Amino acid sequence: MRLSNKLTAWLIVFSVGFIIVGLYTIRSYRNVFEEQVQSESVERSGEALKLLVNRAFDREWSSIEALANGADINDAERLNRMTNTMPQASQKLQWVGVVSPTGIIEYGTGGAEVGKDVSKARWFHNALRGPTLSEPFRAPVGDSLEEFIDMAQPIRNASSGVEGIIVYRVRMSWLKGLLFESATSLRLDAFITDTAGNVVVEANAISDGPPSAAALQAARLSLLKSYMPVATNHNGFVSASIPRLLGDSVRGNDWSLIVRMPGMLPASVGGAAWQHAELTLILAAIGVMGVLIFAVRLFLGPIEIQTRALVEFAQGKMVYPKEFKSSREARELGAAIALIQTRLDTLTSRPSSKTARPEKTAPAEKETVVAVRPGEPPVPTANVYRITPKRTRGGGGRA
Repeated sequence: MRLSNKLTAWLIVFSVGFIIVGLYTIRSYRNVFEEQVQSESVERSGEALKLLVNRAFDREWSSIEALANGADINDAERLNRMTNTMPQASQKLQWVGVVSPTGIIEYGTGGAEVGKDVSKARWFHNALRGPTLSEPFRAPVGDSLEEFIDMAQPIRNASSGVEGIIVYRVRMSWLKGLLFESATSLRLDAFITDTAGNVVVEANAISDGPPSAAALQAARLSLLKSYMPVATNHNGFVSASIPRLLGDSVRGNDWSLIVRMPGMLPASVGGAAWQHAELTLILAAIGVMGVLIFAVRLFLGPIEIQTRALVEFAQGKMVYPKEFKSSREARELGAAIALIQTRLDTLTSRPSSKTARPEKTAPAEKETVVAVRPGEPPVPTANVYRITPKRTRGGGGRA
């Protein structure tokens, strides 16, 4: 295979590999970018859900605070009327009571739980210092058990001393409904967890199953080390753990909010832009490959032709090289081949220096013949001369 063909094949392979790696890089970056966008989105959604839950609780805190500010601990009739009418006005309230500073329930809806001692309850001690939310608990309602939380607000006198505590017993079904409705509108799963990592309320609006162990651990770590949302990825979902769901205004409550969304966006962010980037990469790679292949053909092609001419000349064929101006090497190679052919032709047409020359012979010795008188034999000498008798007029005699 010619060198130009090999380089062309390598350029094609390299370009295809470059396109594959480039597309993989772009799509990987797009996935990371979309995951980052989704992480930021789930954090914003979690903050929005936290705001909705806080607003709902704020309305209840405003109501119980108004009652505490206007309550007269010595007006038994008014306190009885208040504890009996408040659950009727709000379906989320199952029971309303008034607790003395010593921890004895003095007033309750329908007289329920009056006289009960709650002085050992954690929420009671916290309520003596400010607004308090208890942990979820179960209590009998008719023939069944329901889950509740107690909201407690101290009743203070003019000198800020605690004269009693008003307690709202809130149905957990109300909080679950609020959380599920909000999660459905935001298209996410929501979970409220306590400091031990137990799920207090869950709202699976888009998927099934509890929050991942990573999300629960992130909630605990963010609660201990910082108050910033922490995002985690697990099984195709991205979660955000948001500490201090109810803020710092409620004593003894360290609930965290975990929200979960799919790890990938339902629609690609900037889909057209990503497609343009991929198309640009492909066209650029093909363009560069075409330019390099053209350069290979332009510069190596003449050298290959001259080389082929030299091989044919070595095989005895009379092939004259072509003239190329694409590169200095091709031009000099053609000139060298032509010069070799010219010199070879000159050498083959010149006569051989080994042609036989005629041998030189020694000059023959001249023999001289001296004429003598008629009738005597000639006497040879060193030189021989032929003497012709002179003829006379009128006679044929010899002189």
